[in-house]
Amino acid sequence: MDYPKLRSVNAFPAEMSGQTVLCLQDPLAISEKSLFLPVPVYFIVSLFDGQHSLLDIQAEYMRRFGEFLFTDRIQEIVTLLEENLYLESDRFREALREREEQFKKAPIRGPFLGREGL
Repeated sequence: MDYPKLRSVNAFPAEMSGQTVLCLQDPLAISEKSLFLPVPVYFIVSLFDGQHSLLDIQAEYMRRFGEFLFTDRIQEIVTLLEENLYLESDRFREALREREEQFKKAPIRGPFLGREGL
């Protein structure tokens, strides 16, 4: 994925082992996992807007932190987000389609109140 794009997700600060991290949660509950990202990783993910290439992200990271960011590291982050359905991708669209089909076929459709409804 040359121009990764993060889906619309919830992001909020959290404290973990005395360190500030940012928590990502899927408001649609397509992904059941919450992800906890250190601030530098969140900075990288904030550039996953579909407009920045991997090379652009490396350049922005260098400007911000003064360190070179290896392509392999960015790719690890892309893979993590992709596996957990946080990126706009074919894999996410397929999971969403399956969820919609399950909903349509359900004999009784339960209420949807946040993450508990699915």
